[in-house]
Amino acid sequence: MTDCDEKLRHWMPFIRALNKSLTAWPTAWDMTTWRYSKKLTDDAVESVFKGKTYRLGMYVATSLDRDAARDFGAPGCWHVRFHIPKGCYNATDISSSSNFGKEYEVLLPPYTAVQVVD
Repeated sequence: MTDCDEKLRHWMPFIRALNKSLTAWPTAWDMTTWRYSKKLTDDAVESVFKGKTYRLGMYVATSLDRDAARDFGAPGCWHVRFHIPKGCYNATDISSSSNFGKEYEVLLPPYTAVQVVD
């Protein structure tokens, strides 16, 4: 995929504002969030190793409500549980500002570091 300078110029102010908003305040408590993915393949999962740290190269939507997260998956799809520690600057509960507040969404900005623990 190649970058399109015109589209980047158009979207960059929004992206910067969103990233600044997402990283402005630390989390007030430990959180467990969930993400179910129809697109996470077995091959991709096999290339992830316990104890390693990875950076997520995109915005990652997770949910405080496992059932709400499950609605975004398919039967038998992979799911990921995130432990977000109190004081983390790379996770924001956007439920109160979302049109979909019942999704209890916690959004992670691009390149958030995550460590695989199990």
